[in-house]
Amino acid sequence: MSGSVQSRRLSYSQCEIDFQLELSRGASCIASCQQDASLREEVERTVLTFLETHGANRLEAFLDVLAARLDARGRRDVAEYVRRYPLPPEQ
Repeated sequence: MSGSVQSRRLSYSQCEIDFQLELSRGASCIASCQQDASLREEVERTVLTFLETHGANRLEAFLDVLAARLDARGRRDVAEYVRRYPLPPEQ
């Protein structure tokens, strides 16, 4: 296994552990949205809550795992929206 793949897996696994509560809550709330407007609002709320609590440093990994959880719930449309969510500029 290449170093970058192993590092990504470790990061993914660590993200699952570190942000278990945020991932569970976010995936549940987002997956239950039926309208586009409420979906966008819930994704925004989930991201803002994550940023307030954990900062932007691991947001990309969080969104990756969140999208995977939405895929697992059968919400591939929503998972793609989360994958394309814009990251804040680096400071």
